[in-house]
Amino acid sequence: MTSPFKKVAYYSSWSIYSSKYPPQNIPAANLTHLMYAFANIANGCVVLGDSWADTQISYGDKNKFNGIGGAFGYLNSPTGDFRAKNPSIKTLISVGGWTWSKSFSTCASTPQSRSIFAKSIADFVTKYGFDGVDIDWEYPVGGGDPGNTTSPADGVNYVLLLNEIRNELNRVGGQNKQYQLSVAMSSISSIAGHVNIKAVSDVVDFINIMSYDFSGPWSQTTQYNSNLFLDANRSTPLSVDGSVTYYLSQGANPRKLVCGTPFCGKLFSNVSLTKNQIIPGLNEKYRGVPGTSEFPGMVDNGIISYTGLQQLMVPNNQYGFVTTYDNTAQTASMYSSKLKVWISFENETSLISKCNYVRGKSLGGLMIWELSQDKNNSLAPILSRNL
Repeated sequence: MTSPFKKVAYYSSWSIYSSKYPPQNIPAANLTHLMYAFANIANGCVVLGDSWADTQISYGDKNKFNGIGGAFGYLNSPTGDFRAKNPSIKTLISVGGWTWSKSFSTCASTPQSRSIFAKSIADFVTKYGFDGVDIDWEYPVGGGDPGNTTSPADGVNYVLLLNEIRNELNRVGGQNKQYQLSVAMSSISSIAGHVNIKAVSDVVDFINIMSYDFSGPWSQTTQYNSNLFLDANRSTPLSVDGSVTYYLSQGANPRKLVCGTPFCGKLFSNVSLTKNQIIPGLNEKYRGVPGTSEFPGMVDNGIISYTGLQQLMVPNNQYGFVTTYDNTAQTASMYSSKLKVWISFENETSLISKCNYVRGKSLGGLMIWELSQDKNNSLAPILSRNL
């Protein structure tokens, strides 16, 4: 029996570089939807984000779509290796992201600009063979990169833009193809609340709630990255359940809500244990975050891939990390008294808890950010088996 739940994963164009994770490594059999991150925006239209990675690298003639190579050809060739692994998988081009959301406000601002943008999306998905588009506008009205153009009208225009995209996708699909439309939205109510969530839910196929990045260098104390529930002392004010509860309260269709799971951990430096608590290192003061050379598998300052975490989870590891599981918050962390470093991360147990949560609430599914951060493909099969 086919599972009704969506198993969504983002795959980034830059995965082929430092991570050395080419599209051939994507565990297609474990997924229902593959989101390719990202396409950019130029002159009001969707454009390639990385032409070399997207369309030029050769993965062999059978892995081309209408003569187009690169990841696009590999993912979308109807007779290629990727579709052979999972003929029913859907591929969506994700537009924007944190860095490339500067132009969304302008694109959404007038009927003419919305029409031009929507038509460019339709042209893009048909040219490159995608099954749909994912709009990752971070964020309407505010809360994204300080350099973004924003407007108080973004919230209303966001819904108008999505409707225009939906209509254009329906037009080009006609009777032959139902193109999919999804969005990536904030887990924080003060940001997500800038738009009419029910109206968004009504027009899209599903909403990817970015229910991670709850903590980072901006946090006052060490906090969890993607806890399912609040911890006993509510030291991390956000939770996946809190985000879902908010979206449901705003009228979202539960079957369209896809919760996020991060394949990375958040690190904090100079953490001393001053509190006698069950979770060593949680809600403690810290100073700085580890740099990219301090541990294996670092993605950025203060962010470590699950691949790197696996090396830190080895018993009696050289770094001195000991893992603790928070049964209340349903999330994992590790602390090294030797290095005074604390890490919040998703492990197999917490991922299964999220799967059970999604099933119990009859939500839409789970979404992974980002596949190349688990080079051994350890977690995606667990998600697939439990959802």
